[in-house]
Amino acid sequence: MNSDFDLPCFLLGEIYCHMDETDKENWSLAEAWNLSHDLLAEGIQADAQEIYEIIGEFIAQDREDAE
Repeated sequence: MNSDFDLPCFLLGEIYCHMDETDKENWSLAEAWNLSHDLLAEGIQADAQEIYEIIGEFIAQDREDAE
């Protein structure tokens, strides 16, 4: 994987911004694994646990900002 690749930025701009409330409510490690598998098919190698944690942080931040 390219060392200049910014996974959190990619996930925010290409994945998270397209997630609706149902997607966010149903976010799970299994969903992260599916996403990592899809990304691998596109040539992007990313750890499912890392994806899960990053998107989980985005979800938590949005919920905190909404309060």
